[in-house]
Amino acid sequence: MIVFKNYIKIVKGYLPMVLMYTGIFLLFAVIATSAGDSTTSFTTLKPKLAIQNNDPQSSFTKDFVAYLAQQGTIIELTDATYAESDALFYRKVDAILTIPKGFGSDFQNGLAPKISSQVVPDSANAAYITMFINQYLDACQYYLDHGFTETEMRQALQAYHRVGTEVSMLDVKQNHLVKAQNFYNFANYTILATTIMVIGLSMYTFYHSTIWRRNLVSPIPISKINRQLFLGNACMTTIVWLLYVVISIVMYGDMMFSKRGGLLILNAFLFSIVALSIGFLLGILVKNREAQSGLINVIALGSSFLCGAFVPQELLSETVLNIAHILPSYWFVKNNNAIVLLSDFKGSSLQPIVISMMIMMGFVILFFGLANIISKQKLKKQAFL
Repeated sequence: MIVFKNYIKIVKGYLPMVLMYTGIFLLFAVIATSAGDSTTSFTTLKPKLAIQNNDPQSSFTKDFVAYLAQQGTIIELTDATYAESDALFYRKVDAILTIPKGFGSDFQNGLAPKISSQVVPDSANAAYITMFINQYLDACQYYLDHGFTETEMRQALQAYHRVGTEVSMLDVKQNHLVKAQNFYNFANYTILATTIMVIGLSMYTFYHSTIWRRNLVSPIPISKINRQLFLGNACMTTIVWLLYVVISIVMYGDMMFSKRGGLLILNAFLFSIVALSIGFLLGILVKNREAQSGLINVIALGSSFLCGAFVPQELLSETVLNIAHILPSYWFVKNNNAIVLLSDFKGSSLQPIVISMMIMMGFVILFFGLANIISKQKLKKQAFL
């Protein structure tokens, strides 16, 4: 096992780099995990608005103002212009609405009266006010268009606005599941970077012309050397994978022992094998250490950005996702997202996940096959001598 022992000695030299990548990754993971943990309740947003009602006698307008009072907080202002400007400037109100005289009758007669408004520029609350005003008036217009009387319309609107939506916060296990998904998605970069770096550079050392020349004349058969190198690569890959599994268990607890947690761990293990095959191929293919280091960064960072590790796949364009299909990272991240959304563990639900795993194994066969072909060609041409 002399080759294996020498491989381990070489790997130890890259241990500081592995710890550096892991430390940086762990820092981001802790920040992402702690964000939002204190949120245990939900409160509906209620913007602040002032209303100048110039149509106070209309029953339609009274209902409209009552609706605005339900959706927001009404603030009383003086009639002075400077008071309105100050209220907006100092964010005492998000919007000031002016309802014109005859608004109720004009609206019911189809004259489309306009409500003038002053809002805080680029304010999300102001946009929210505009949204619920439009919703109310659109509903009124719908009832009028379908022949409702004013009384029938008021009853229908009251029944409509009594309908509410129950909001419940995610429980701890669900929250940890989403965080574990983000954890493993982001791990795409560090698993690729650390595994490819250590395996690729270690393989480069063994395939360096001087060392390879000595190996060829040694009493140890080349096949045995390759088997010991493969064993070393496998051990290194398993250690990197176990490192991230242990971190995820520490951070997310019992959730990682659930079925979904087990699938996330299995998916990461298969992707680690993909990273092993890429590192093995680079170690044989690229002779220059500097070029190999550059390729490692391009592969790890490029695939992470293109395949949804850093930016969710839902936010990526169709063109980018179509390109990402040719990269194993896409299927790894896609599987993580699918595992979190699993409704059950029946065959039909698991089928897309199994297919993605098989595609990742197809990449492994492809990369190892290419490495084997290139290795044989170089031996024939004595490229290492």
